[in-house]
Amino acid sequence: MKKTIAVLLVVLLSGCAQKSLYEWGSYSQDLLVYAKNPQASKDFADKLRKNIQRAERVDRVPPGMYAEMGYVMVEVGDDREAVMWFEKERAKWPESATLMSGLIRRLSAPLPTSTPVTP
Repeated sequence: MKKTIAVLLVVLLSGCAQKSLYEWGSYSQDLLVYAKNPQASKDFADKLRKNIQRAERVDRVPPGMYAEMGYVMVEVGDDREAVMWFEKERAKWPESATLMSGLIRRLSAPLPTSTPVTP
């Protein structure tokens, strides 16, 4: 009788467990390590890329993950790749379009040239 109750309890509780809507992978842990050591942006980018690939395989990329990758690319000086990630974020999450479009526009704009000052 006790075994039956235990099995029934496990079955009921496992049925109540929620599965995450998104595939986060090791993002939380990786972000924490990166926050403590911002100089490790290359390592964080590699881990973030793996998390994104894992999430794309099951079509459960969390909102903001592409944008985070774009931000890291800006930090390491790769604006062209950053734009690509911001475009992916905008396509996947239309509600981010205003912010992503602004970032894309700023990164794609030519640098202003300074005008020489004549005395």
